[in-house]
Amino acid sequence: MDECNYTDVSLHYARHRHDLISADVFRSGEKRWEDAASRDHLTELPNRRSLISYSLTFLENDQINNSRRAVAMLDIDDFKSINDTYGHQSGDHVLQEMAVRIEEIMQPEDFVARSGGEEFVVIFGEKGSMSPEISAERIRQIIGSRTFQIGTTAISVTVSIGVVLHSDTATFSETLTKADKALYSAKSRGRNQVVYTEGVSSESKSAESPSHLPANDLS
Repeated sequence: MDECNYTDVSLHYARHRHDLISADVFRSGEKRWEDAASRDHLTELPNRRSLISYSLTFLENDQINNSRRAVAMLDIDDFKSINDTYGHQSGDHVLQEMAVRIEEIMQPEDFVARSGGEEFVVIFGEKGSMSPEISAERIRQIIGSRTFQIGTTAISVTVSIGVVLHSDTATFSETLTKADKALYSAKSRGRNQVVYTEGVSSESKSAESPSHLPANDLS
Protein backbone atom coordinates (compact mmCIF):
# COMPACT_ATOMS: atom_id res chain seq x y z
CA MET A 1 0.00 0.00 0.00
CA ASP A 2 1.48 3.37 -0.98
CA GLU A 3 1.80 6.21 1.51
CA CYS A 4 -1.19 8.10 0.10
CA ASN A 5 -3.58 5.13 0.42
CA TYR A 6 -2.25 4.31 3.89
CA THR A 7 -2.96 7.86 5.02
CA ASP A 8 -6.46 7.77 3.54
CA VAL A 9 -7.26 4.49 5.34
CA SER A 10 -5.87 5.83 8.61
CA LEU A 11 -7.98 8.96 8.31
CA HIS A 12 -11.04 6.83 7.50
CA TYR A 13 -10.63 4.69 10.63
CA ALA A 14 -9.82 7.71 12.77
CA ARG A 15 -13.00 9.44 11.62
CA HIS A 16 -15.04 6.24 12.09
CA ARG A 17 -13.70 5.82 15.64
CA HIS A 18 -14.43 9.48 16.38
CA ASP A 19 -17.99 9.04 15.12
CA LEU A 20 -18.48 5.96 17.33
CA ILE A 21 -17.09 7.74 20.39
CA SER A 22 -19.24 10.80 19.67
CA ALA A 23 -22.33 8.60 19.36
CA ASP A 24 -21.52 6.85 22.66
CA VAL A 25 -20.96 10.18 24.39
CA PHE A 26 -24.25 11.48 22.97
CA ARG A 27 -26.16 8.38 24.11
CA SER A 28 -24.54 8.56 27.55
CA GLY A 29 -25.41 12.23 27.86
CA GLU A 30 -28.94 11.58 26.64
CA LYS A 31 -29.41 8.81 29.24
CA ARG A 32 -28.10 11.06 32.01
CA TRP A 33 -30.52 13.77 30.89
CA GLU A 34 -33.42 11.31 30.86
CA ASP A 35 -32.47 10.01 34.31
CA ALA A 36 -32.23 13.56 35.66
CA ALA A 37 -35.57 14.47 34.10
CA SER A 38 -37.31 11.45 35.65
CA ARG A 39 -35.79 11.72 39.15
CA ASP A 40 -36.49 14.08 42.01
CA HIS A 41 -33.16 15.83 42.58
CA LEU A 42 -33.53 15.96 46.38
CA THR A 43 -34.69 12.44 47.29
CA GLU A 44 -33.56 10.65 44.10
CA LEU A 45 -36.96 8.99 43.95
CA PRO A 46 -38.95 8.95 40.71
CA ASN A 47 -40.64 12.32 40.25
CA ARG A 48 -44.19 13.18 39.19
CA ARG A 49 -43.27 12.78 35.52
CA SER A 50 -42.12 9.20 36.20
CA LEU A 51 -45.22 8.57 38.29
CA ILE A 52 -47.51 9.46 35.38
CA SER A 53 -45.42 7.34 33.00
CA TYR A 54 -45.51 4.36 35.37
CA SER A 55 -49.25 4.74 35.88
CA LEU A 56 -49.84 4.12 32.18
CA THR A 57 -47.98 0.82 32.48
CA PHE A 58 -49.78 -0.40 35.57
CA LEU A 59 -53.20 0.63 34.25
CA GLU A 60 -52.55 -1.33 31.07
CA ASN A 61 -51.37 -4.38 33.03
CA ASP A 62 -54.38 -4.22 35.33
CA GLN A 63 -56.74 -4.23 32.36
CA ILE A 64 -54.92 -7.21 30.83
CA ASN A 65 -54.84 -9.16 34.11
CA ASN A 66 -58.29 -8.04 35.24
CA SER A 67 -56.83 -6.88 38.55
CA ARG A 68 -57.02 -3.75 40.70
CA ARG A 69 -54.20 -2.07 42.55
CA ALA A 70 -54.28 0.44 45.36
CA VAL A 71 -52.73 3.89 45.32
CA ALA A 72 -51.64 5.69 48.50
CA MET A 73 -50.92 9.37 48.94
CA LEU A 74 -48.68 10.09 51.93
CA ASP A 75 -48.07 13.50 53.48
CA ILE A 76 -45.70 14.48 56.31
CA ASP A 77 -47.68 15.97 59.20
CA ASP A 78 -46.83 19.54 60.28
CA PHE A 79 -43.94 19.71 57.83
CA LYS A 80 -44.13 23.50 57.75
CA SER A 81 -43.34 23.63 61.46
CA ILE A 82 -40.21 21.52 60.86
CA ASN A 83 -39.03 24.05 58.27
CA ASP A 84 -39.96 26.99 60.50
CA THR A 85 -38.30 25.55 63.62
CA TYR A 86 -35.18 23.91 62.23
CA GLY A 87 -34.73 25.54 58.81
CA HIS A 88 -35.28 24.42 55.24
CA GLN A 89 -32.02 22.47 55.13
CA SER A 90 -33.27 20.31 58.00
CA GLY A 91 -36.60 19.97 56.22
CA ASP A 92 -34.75 18.71 53.15
CA HIS A 93 -32.94 16.18 55.35
CA VAL A 94 -36.27 14.90 56.67
CA LEU A 95 -37.55 14.50 53.10
CA GLN A 96 -34.44 12.57 52.10
CA GLU A 97 -34.61 10.31 55.14
CA MET A 98 -38.35 9.81 54.63
CA ALA A 99 -37.71 8.61 51.07
CA VAL A 100 -35.12 6.12 52.33
CA ARG A 101 -37.43 4.77 55.02
CA ILE A 102 -40.42 4.38 52.70
CA GLU A 103 -38.28 2.43 50.25
CA GLU A 104 -37.03 0.20 53.08
CA ILE A 105 -40.59 -0.61 54.15
CA MET A 106 -42.01 -1.20 50.68
CA GLN A 107 -42.39 -4.60 49.07
CA PRO A 108 -40.49 -5.44 45.85
CA GLU A 109 -43.46 -4.85 43.51
CA ASP A 110 -44.43 -1.49 45.01
CA PHE A 111 -43.59 1.81 43.33
CA VAL A 112 -42.97 5.09 45.14
CA ALA A 113 -42.49 8.62 43.83
CA ARG A 114 -42.20 12.06 45.34
CA SER A 115 -45.14 13.90 43.82
CA GLY A 116 -44.13 17.30 45.19
CA GLY A 117 -43.50 19.17 48.42
CA GLU A 118 -43.84 16.80 51.37
CA GLU A 119 -46.10 14.39 49.47
CA PHE A 120 -45.25 10.91 48.24
CA VAL A 121 -47.33 8.48 46.18
CA VAL A 122 -47.12 4.70 46.50
CA ILE A 123 -48.62 2.31 43.97
CA PHE A 124 -48.89 -1.07 45.65
CA GLY A 125 -47.97 -4.15 43.64
CA GLU A 126 -50.84 -6.41 42.65
CA LYS A 127 -49.20 -9.50 44.20
CA GLY A 128 -48.17 -8.03 47.53
CA SER A 129 -48.28 -10.31 50.56
CA MET A 130 -50.25 -7.71 52.54
CA SER A 131 -53.47 -5.86 51.85
CA PRO A 132 -53.15 -2.16 50.92
CA GLU A 133 -54.64 -1.12 54.26
CA ILE A 134 -52.10 -3.14 56.23
CA SER A 135 -49.23 -2.02 53.99
CA ALA A 136 -50.15 1.65 54.45
CA GLU A 137 -50.68 1.23 58.19
CA ARG A 138 -47.31 -0.51 58.43
CA ILE A 139 -45.65 2.47 56.72
CA ARG A 140 -47.40 4.87 59.10
CA GLN A 141 -46.48 2.97 62.26
CA ILE A 142 -42.85 2.29 61.36
CA ILE A 143 -42.19 5.90 60.35
CA GLY A 144 -43.81 7.17 63.55
CA SER A 145 -41.83 4.77 65.74
CA ARG A 146 -38.38 6.02 64.71
CA THR A 147 -37.11 9.53 65.36
CA PHE A 148 -35.40 11.70 62.76
CA GLN A 149 -32.03 13.16 63.70
CA ILE A 150 -31.50 16.88 63.05
CA GLY A 151 -28.05 17.77 64.29
CA THR A 152 -28.06 16.81 67.96
CA THR A 153 -31.86 16.88 68.15
CA ALA A 154 -34.08 13.85 67.64
CA ILE A 155 -37.59 14.73 66.45
CA SER A 156 -40.69 12.62 65.97
CA VAL A 157 -42.29 12.75 62.53
CA THR A 158 -45.67 11.29 61.62
CA VAL A 159 -47.49 10.86 58.34
CA SER A 160 -51.10 10.82 57.19
CA ILE A 161 -52.03 8.48 54.35
CA GLY A 162 -54.99 8.27 52.00
CA VAL A 163 -55.45 4.97 50.19
CA VAL A 164 -57.79 4.25 47.30
CA LEU A 165 -58.44 1.07 45.34
CA HIS A 166 -58.08 1.98 41.68
CA SER A 167 -61.22 1.40 39.63
CA ASP A 168 -60.96 0.11 36.08
CA THR A 169 -63.45 2.81 35.05
CA ALA A 170 -61.33 5.65 36.46
CA THR A 171 -58.33 7.46 35.07
CA PHE A 172 -55.17 7.61 37.14
CA SER A 173 -55.75 11.33 37.66
CA GLU A 174 -59.19 10.57 39.13
CA THR A 175 -57.67 7.92 41.39
CA LEU A 176 -55.05 10.39 42.62
CA THR A 177 -57.80 12.91 43.35
CA LYS A 178 -59.67 10.31 45.43
CA ALA A 179 -56.47 9.38 47.27
CA ASP A 180 -55.91 13.07 47.98
CA LYS A 181 -59.44 13.36 49.40
CA ALA A 182 -58.83 10.32 51.60
CA LEU A 183 -55.58 11.97 52.74
CA TYR A 184 -57.49 15.15 53.57
CA SER A 185 -59.89 13.05 55.66
CA ALA A 186 -56.94 11.57 57.56
CA LYS A 187 -55.62 15.09 58.21
CA SER A 188 -59.01 16.42 59.33
CA ARG A 189 -59.48 13.49 61.72
CA GLY A 190 -56.36 14.38 63.66
CA ARG A 191 -53.43 13.37 61.42
CA ASN A 192 -51.12 10.38 61.89
CA GLN A 193 -53.60 7.88 60.48
CA VAL A 194 -54.63 6.00 57.36
CA VAL A 195 -57.96 6.48 55.60
CA TYR A 196 -58.90 3.86 53.04
CA THR A 197 -61.58 4.10 50.36
CA GLU A 198 -62.74 1.53 47.84
CA GLY A 199 -62.57 4.01 44.99
CA VAL A 200 -66.30 4.66 44.72
CA SER A 201 -67.79 8.13 44.99
CA SER A 202 -65.83 10.20 47.47
CA GLU A 203 -69.12 11.62 48.76
CA SER A 204 -70.07 8.17 50.05
CA LYS A 205 -69.11 8.33 53.73
CA SER A 206 -69.45 4.56 54.15
CA ALA A 207 -66.75 4.02 51.54
CA GLU A 208 -64.08 5.56 53.77
CA SER A 209 -62.66 3.94 56.87
CA PRO A 210 -59.81 4.97 59.17
CA SER A 211 -57.21 2.29 59.74
CA HIS A 212 -55.42 1.79 63.04
CA LEU A 213 -54.23 -1.78 63.25
CA PRO A 214 -52.50 -3.40 66.24
CA ALA A 215 -48.74 -3.48 65.90
CA ASN A 216 -48.69 -7.28 65.98
CA ASP A 217 -50.71 -7.32 62.75
CA LEU A 218 -47.90 -5.58 60.91
CA SER A 219 -45.08 -8.04 61.26
